[in-house]
Amino acid sequence: MKKEKQAIKKDKIDHENRLKNIYSGRASNYNFIHSLFTFFVDRHWRRITVKYIEKPVHIVLEIGTGSGLTSAKILNAGKAEGAVGVDLNLKMLEQSRKSKIKRGVFMPLNANALELPFKNDSFEVVVTMLGIGGVYNVEQVFREIIRVLKNNGKIYSIEMCTPQHVFLRFIHKKMIEKLVDLWWGFRDIDIESILKKLEIKDYQLKYRKDILLGSVYQLAARIHK
Repeated sequence: MKKEKQAIKKDKIDHENRLKNIYSGRASNYNFIHSLFTFFVDRHWRRITVKYIEKPVHIVLEIGTGSGLTSAKILNAGKAEGAVGVDLNLKMLEQSRKSKIKRGVFMPLNANALELPFKNDSFEVVVTMLGIGGVYNVEQVFREIIRVLKNNGKIYSIEMCTPQHVFLRFIHKKMIEKLVDLWWGFRDIDIESILKKLEIKDYQLKYRKDILLGSVYQLAARIHK
């Protein structure tokens, strides 16, 4: 058991170090490369995330904020007074500080999504926008999100998934998934399985075929405690 735990710990450290190298090297031109990889549909996904937040809240927590674009959209739309953007990569957080914030307060924070540095029941809304596909343990991230959300708090998430179409699934598994992992350290997420395991029942999950080379799941969930 001890050796198994040590192996898992080493694997986690190696994975996070790999992500650090990937994003530190691409931080300066991340926004353009990211949009190019998604055929610029990522901009549409950000608009969807903003629309999901029905009424303004005090503070939104964004997991995997990257260059801060999603938090900036939320703030500038008047959907929150403040946004805390959590990311593990310091270079990306430097870029996030350059986001064009016209209203509200953006607070970038260097932290690991597997161990969020917040008290229980701290936020009304948590969002992720292609921000957790590279996390070592996505299920643990959702556990942390649930922990820091208040009763009746909401999760809004858009993350990569495996295409449902047989031909696209084949191409994705043989080529695209490997390419995305090479460039971004990202893996497909089976969000529905995680929701069932964590017994989250109040949710809507939409499958979107927005991009030729991949697909996303669009999640809106309410957490009851």
